[in-house]
Amino acid sequence: MTYRFQDILRMVIPGLYLITLCFILFVWVGWIDVSEESTILSLIKSSFANTMALILPFIGFVIGYIINVGSSYFERIIYRIPKATRPSAYVLKGKNDNYHIDNLNQLKVFIGIDKVDNDKANKAFQSAKEALRNDENINVFYAQSILARNLAGCQVLFTILCLICLFINWRLSLWWGIGSFLLCVIMVYNWWRQRCVYAKYVFAAYNTLEDQSSTSNEKGLIDTDVQPITPEASTSKACPFIAYYKAKQPAQK
Repeated sequence: MTYRFQDILRMVIPGLYLITLCFILFVWVGWIDVSEESTILSLIKSSFANTMALILPFIGFVIGYIINVGSSYFERIIYRIPKATRPSAYVLKGKNDNYHIDNLNQLKVFIGIDKVDNDKANKAFQSAKEALRNDENINVFYAQSILARNLAGCQVLFTILCLICLFINWRLSLWWGIGSFLLCVIMVYNWWRQRCVYAKYVFAAYNTLEDQSSTSNEKGLIDTDVQPITPEASTSKACPFIAYYKAKQPAQK
């Protein structure tokens, strides 16, 4: 198993973020003593601080990895809710100019979707993602969306922890819960926005592939008998995107 730097960051950053929030909260409510005589402060001032600096990122990675798994599972549960709209379906409906795709109707014809719903949009999105799996620009948007999701998961957990502390420790002000809840709303919205941005650029990049293939077809570089995908063909088990894309590649000499 290999990890890229951005894969590590999307685990470490949320883990360290949650550790920092919890540390501040526990100090505030008095569960962690940071006075001059405290053990923690003595460790920070000692030579053990260098060891802690090396261990902390690893602990953050482990916590972030657990958050990533939990957030991913929670995301799948959300999309199973009947009235929940997937970001891919929201983008294909074209109701928000922030996620506008040029030639959207042409793209829908190309991917064989006449009426957008969650299932069709998800199948189209997964197929387009597979065709663009080696596109580094798309991978950057994917990493950003996962980081936003993991940070939102951290904030949700911290908000739940604040609510628990409100009931068991009077020293915690109600403003902690309110502030954490507002941050939670902001981060969940940012997670949704990043997922929509990711879906937008996946479809836009795939639409560009289709345009390039059409241009090559007009120049006579490929077989002119290749037919576009019909809506009926899109319901087959085969991957329509990749089959169409491979069929339109110039024949090797």
